[in-house]
Amino acid sequence: MDTTHHPDITRSSSTPGEEQPTDERRTPTAFRIVAWVVALASLAIGIFGLLEIVLMWLPDGTLVSLLGDDDPSPPELDYRSQFFHIGIVAWTVVPPLFAQLRRPERRVAPMLQVWLGGVALVVVMALVGGLEPIDFVVLAAYTLLAALHPARNELFHPIRFDRFQAGLAAVAAIPWLVRAGVAVDDARSAGDFEVGDSPVHMVEGNVALAVVMLLLVAAIGATDRSSWKLPAWTASLSSIGLGLHALVFDEQAASLPVPWAVAAIAWGLADAGAVVRRTRRTVTTP
Repeated sequence: MDTTHHPDITRSSSTPGEEQPTDERRTPTAFRIVAWVVALASLAIGIFGLLEIVLMWLPDGTLVSLLGDDDPSPPELDYRSQFFHIGIVAWTVVPPLFAQLRRPERRVAPMLQVWLGGVALVVVMALVGGLEPIDFVVLAAYTLLAALHPARNELFHPIRFDRFQAGLAAVAAIPWLVRAGVAVDDARSAGDFEVGDSPVHMVEGNVALAVVMLLLVAAIGATDRSSWKLPAWTASLSSIGLGLHALVFDEQAASLPVPWAVAAIAWGLADAGAVVRRTRRTVTTP
């Protein structure tokens, strides 16, 4: 973390993101085409997850009437937490993809969010034993998008961090990684992965992926990359959402224990406060 000579990274020309001078670089046609295809395809894949963010808060009776059909006990009742974690994964990837459709040269942090999310997908699914060909297709699509990005040279330039946000991400790293490690171990202990045949495997695999992605976006949101606010807010709201959902549905198998849920909410609020504080510094910096 390089902060010795840069106590306030908001003075960097790349940090303000939305406030930067107009960039006249022309977005390549190939990038525009790939961005639209990948964004729409990811929305089609992730629309179920995005809906689950809302549906998993509904009362049992409402869920049965919406999803039960002839089944008085749809799987969403028993695996609310799993489906909510699927929603967190979709929430982490789909919005930053659509952010690339307008002025992508100013959306460097969201592009990192997408690409590293694809890397996390492959790594976590490999660890839980649930890796499938579609996971490689997703990563390849995100990698192609990053390779065509008009600001691709800025994606991996030396990074500077906001010290307070980076500190919060470091504080969150150990408990979330422990949670991911437990989820991976539980998934592997559930036996061979077959879609529909091992609910515990799927539940814990999605838990591990969601919390790893949360940590990634927290770290990306602490960098000086343009449009850093999108990953920063994604991390804050995801942590708050996971904590609140675990408190409301505390009997779910994949829910966080109550102390962890409270800590997740507190961390999300602290991180949100750090985003607001940094934004104010950015606006007032001459």
